[in-house]
Amino acid sequence: MGFADFFKSKAFMDALLLVLCLSPIAILPFKVWENMDYYNQHQGRDEGVVLAERFEKLKTVVKPCELVGYVSDLDAVNDLERYWMEAKYMSYALAPAFVDEQRLLPLMVGNFYNPTCAKEIIAGKHLRVLDDLGDGIMLLKWEGQR
Repeated sequence: MGFADFFKSKAFMDALLLVLCLSPIAILPFKVWENMDYYNQHQGRDEGVVLAERFEKLKTVVKPCELVGYVSDLDAVNDLERYWMEAKYMSYALAPAFVDEQRLLPLMVGNFYNPTCAKEIIAGKHLRVLDDLGDGIMLLKWEGQR
């Protein structure tokens, strides 16, 4: 049997088939380890938990059953889906207080990611900062006219 005939032999084909079948199994422990590492780093830290923690600071300054407005720089950057999602998380985090995302009210809650946008929005909507709770969360007073 020559060198070229070996690659056509049944033994070679069986060995090749065995390698192809076992390759995914050999990689499996590394993938499992990689996923476990990711899971351990992010365990219990989904986006909802992170947002709820950001908004938790507001519970100390917003009274239960109080009606507050909501303003964010997310609508300024045209990320309306995220704007509404975070507004709903804000409502959830502040319950039993009520959050109105559509009107300017005497007491407003600000959720900002960009300090420059925050300053522009605060000035443009005639708001005054009552309390800066850090991490882009602010309690604001609307000083406009109805």
